[in-house]
Amino acid sequence: MNPHTVIFSSSSSLHIAQGLHQNLKEQHTIHLWKGDFFGENKTTPLWTFFKKLFNYDYAVLILSDDNIILDQQNKA
Repeated sequence: MNPHTVIFSSSSSLHIAQGLHQNLKEQHTIHLWKGDFFGENKTTPLWTFFKKLFNYDYAVLILSDDNIILDQQNKA
């Protein structure tokens, strides 16, 4: 039985998540956040999100520079 893995990324990093999906799909059952993780309405209350997350063996988070917020006021 393949491990169940969910992959999260920002919209701008979705191509990386899709590439990872292609590379892992033979050894893992993969769900992308953009696909069927959140269902039709694409919104899930936080507690439901965590409850569903426990159904996976692995979670992959892809972070990129569009996920960084700089506070220009506190910049030295």
